[in-house]
Amino acid sequence: MSNFYSKDELKEIGLKSYGKNVLISRKCSIYGTGNMEIGNHVRMDDFCILSGKIVLKNFIHIAAFSALYGENEGIYRLFFRHIFKDMYI
Repeated sequence: MSNFYSKDELKEIGLKSYGKNVLISRKCSIYGTGNMEIGNHVRMDDFCILSGKIVLKNFIHIAAFSALYGENEGIYRLFFRHIFKDMYI
């Protein structure tokens, strides 16, 4: 078994949408998946936390122990190339 969700498992998570080459760690915590859009070539490492309305564009790496809290207002058009440990948005 891989450390990342398979394509079939990504469908079951319930994301609003996701692109190609999306790697989400099985140890990543994701809340409110129906409000999340993920672009192409996105990787989320172990122990990330994503919550609320979040739109991630293409070519994004979210490093281990990072957190994105979109809450009700949301995080849109996120263009960061890398989001590092202890970086909270």
